[in-house]
This record gives sequence, structure tokens and C-alpha cells, in this order.
Amino acid sequence: MSDGNGTGAGLVFQARDDMKKLVAVFEPVDVMKPIDAHWLRRKLEDEGYADLFIIPDSLGLAVEKYNAATAFALTVAERRDGTFSLVVDEDLMTVRMTVTPAYGGKAITRNDIYQALRKNGIVFGILDEAIETSLTKGYARNKLIAEGLRPVKGSDGELLSLIREAEGSCPHYDDTETIDYRDFGAILSVKQGEPLMRRVPPGKGTPGMTVRGCEVEPPMGTDVQFSTVLKGVAVSPDDPDLLLAAISGQPVLVTNGVNVEPIITIKNVDLSTGNLDFDGSLKITGDVKPGMRIKAMGDIYIQGVVEAATVEASGDIEIRGGIIGQDEVRNQEGDLNPGVAEIRANGSVRALFVENALVTANVDILVHEFVINSELNAGARLMVGEPGSSKGRIISAICRARERVAAITVGSRAGVCTTIEIGVDPATRDKLAAVRHLLEVKEKELQETVKALEYLHKNPCRNAVTMLKEKHDAYLRLQTEVQELEGRKKRLQKRIKPVEDAGIVVERKVYSGVRIKIGERLLELADDLENVTFRSGEEGITY
Repeated sequence: MSDGNGTGAGLVFQARDDMKKLVAVFEPVDVMKPIDAHWLRRKLEDEGYADLFIIPDSLGLAVEKYNAATAFALTVAERRDGTFSLVVDEDLMTVRMTVTPAYGGKAITRNDIYQALRKNGIVFGILDEAIETSLTKGYARNKLIAEGLRPVKGSDGELLSLIREAEGSCPHYDDTETIDYRDFGAILSVKQGEPLMRRVPPGKGTPGMTVRGCEVEPPMGTDVQFSTVLKGVAVSPDDPDLLLAAISGQPVLVTNGVNVEPIITIKNVDLSTGNLDFDGSLKITGDVKPGMRIKAMGDIYIQGVVEAATVEASGDIEIRGGIIGQDEVRNQEGDLNPGVAEIRANGSVRALFVENALVTANVDILVHEFVINSELNAGARLMVGEPGSSKGRIISAICRARERVAAITVGSRAGVCTTIEIGVDPATRDKLAAVRHLLEVKEKELQETVKALEYLHKNPCRNAVTMLKEKHDAYLRLQTEVQELEGRKKRLQKRIKPVEDAGIVVERKVYSGVRIKIGERLLELADDLENVTFRSGEEGITY
């Protein structure tokens, strides 16, 4: 088999066992040159054995022995038939196939595969094109060749509100999409017998089919029922899926239903009325005097002014005349001053102006004219002023919102401290701060308890047993409390992830000295800027 220059001299190939094996036989000769695996593989191809399965280890051993002039007879290639295997998933929804190509032997045929499918009971969802592709290539690995029809879960039951603008009254928009803060809209009310909510039962879903042709029942959708603790409503006697108003009043959407709250109207809130704590909604046609407290489970609508008073609502708060406290929001220790006006709403807060006040809303805060010497926290948006207006100033205030802060002017020429923060829910941030403070206190108590235990162990006294038990119990309790607080801190830290699209929009001017904070990023302006939008970018706060 020499190339004529001595390469491969003494080496021959012999087909044995009815052409099933190819043996390389070598007898040393006087004149021979070294060979390598590449040369030997090329020789096999030249001799017409390219379609056989070449055994790499034997090929390497043959080269080694040849170059060492050691006689050998090694099987370097063999004929192999094509093989395939099927894997049926446990849920009987898929069949996958692996095909090993033939090497000089019998190739896998279409009939082989379909016969194996029939033997395994596969009758549904057979992918003929995928099988044909695998046969054409002569190779496949975990190829999907049959797929059942998975059942489709039924649609979940729903409770559909039939109340117009049930989420609460909102500012009206004109044709230019400008908010008209002077028109807050009326408090929504319903009459006895009015439809409030429709229950839609869960759907049955669509059956599936396994690859063996067996039907699979679909899971039902999740059911939902009207709450059993609703107030002022009743299920229709003619339709068990329809909720009606049992009384006239204001509808308030709650979990799995609607409450109808009666509306109470009062002229002024002062010493003659006393503090108010009402389950429904309140309408106050006059003012709320200093020192008074108002709490309502519904909405609160005030046509006059709220002075240094506290107003709290589970719904929205609308103050047509504005908010004005009598003192700065916080003292030097960071505590609230008694003369501050405090407004809290689970919904939104709308007011003409805000001065010397702490305003917190889980949704939006909308102010028509100005914010000064105040602290505002909005769970969604904080808007001060109408677009295109000269009003809408934020001066000497801290304004926080999760999604967006918009104003006409921010700061002043005097450079008084004004801070705008967005990107993090203020309520979650405050909870995290409280948990961190409590955790610090508990960890300090735990350290002191550990020191006390160590001291009692080193310095036993007459009551040491009792004192050790007390300290040990305190140690276990504090250890549990610290672990629970650590868990709460981690959960709150996950929730405090900044909102990606949060932005601060100033239509006219923002003055130098204003602090812009987005998430954990802080920017203190060195220059005045006009008509600017602040956002968080890869390199920091951009504008």
C-alpha cells in the first residue's frame, strides 16, 4: 500500500467477517516512512472504505505501532446499521426520536419508524415532516416527532363592576388633554336597586388529547364569589350572579364586591361638631378648623380650607380650598410639629394649594397652584399646576412619588432646600426605614442579653438559675424577632426596586440647589435649567 516513496509500506487492509470488519495488517519492511492518522484516514477513503465507521482509538494505535515498526493486525473500521430510539414523555404529550446514521450498513427506513410508533400505541399528533427531515439527514437527537394536544384551562371567574367611574372621581380633561383642576366632578352615588357588579362563572376549558389518542379533561377556571361581608348591597333575587344596591349612597369597590356607603354632609368641622370618624363618605361644605381630626372609610370632599388639622380617608380626598398648616412640617429631631396639617388617603389627594402640610396618598397627589414648606408622598404621580399655566410652583418642600413628578417651577432664586424624589414607593421606603431601625434596636438588645448570659456563667450567684433561665428565654425571643425582621427587610428591599420609566418633568424652570433623587441616585443642581425632564440612565440621572 506504499505511496511509492516508502510511506505506508508493509500496510494492507483486509475485509473480514463478511465485510463487517476492516482489519489493518502490517509487517515491517526495510524501507518505510512514518505515517499519521490523517494519512491513514485518507488511505481508507482512497481504498473505498469511507462509508464505514472508523474507530478513532484503533486508528491512533495503528499509527503508533506502524511508526514503531511493530507488526499488528487491528480492526480500524466496521460496518454499522442505522439505529433509532423513541422516548414517550410521562404525560403522554410528546414523543422524541434519536437517530444514529448507518455506516456502510442498513439505513433506517420510514416503515421502521412508523412500525415502532404503532407498537408504542402512538396514533395522534404524528409530525410526518419532522420524521421525513430526520430520515433525509440520517441523524437526529431528541427530535420531536409527535405532539399531543394539551388541555386549555377554563377562563377564570370574574367580578365585573357595573358602576360608572367606580374607582373614584378624577379631574376632567379638555380637548387638549389638559387637566382642569377647577372641576373635580361630583361624588359618585347610586340608588337603591341599581346593579353594581356582575359575577361571571369560570369557563370549562377545552379538552386535550394524548399521543395515544386518549382525551384529557381540562382544569376548570378559578371560581370567584361575592364577599359575604359586604355592606349596603344584596344579591338579586332573580339572578344569583348580580349584586344590587340595597340602599342609596356611595359605591366603594372592595375585594370581591362593592360596599354602598351613605354620604354625610357637614358645614364646618370645628369644636361644635367634634372630631369625625365615619364608616362612609363625607362631604364638608365649609372649612376644617385647626386641631380637628376627620377619618372616613370612603371619600372626603371639602369645599373650604383645611387648616392645621388631620384628615384621613380610605378612598380619595378632595380639598377645593387648599391646605394650610400653622408650622413647619418637622422639628429638628425629625418629628412632626403639632401645628402641621396632615392629610392621608389610600386613594388620591386633590387640593388648590399645600402649605405647611404633610400629604400622603397611595395613588396620586394633584395640586392646582403651589406647594410650599411641605412634605408630599405619592404612591404613583405627583402633579403641581396645569400645563401652560404660570401657577404650579414647588418651593422649600420634599416631594416624593413612585412614577412621576410634574410641576411648572421647582425651587427659588433664594436657594431654599427643595428635594424631588421618584422611582420608589414612599410607603415601602418608610416601612423599610422603620424595619431597619427596629432591627438595629433588637440586635442591640440581643447583644446585651448575650453579654448578660456570659457574665452570669462566669459569675454565678444565689439566683443564677432563675436569672439564667430568664436571660436564655429573652435570648431565644430576641433571636426569633431578629430573624423575622431580617426576613421583612429582605422582602421590602425586593419591593423597593426603582420604577424603570419614572421621570421628573419641569415645564418652565428648576433652580440651582434643587436636589433630584431617582431611586438611589442623587443629583444636586449647580445651575438653573429650563423645560427639563429628569430620568435615570445607565450613567446616572440624565436630563
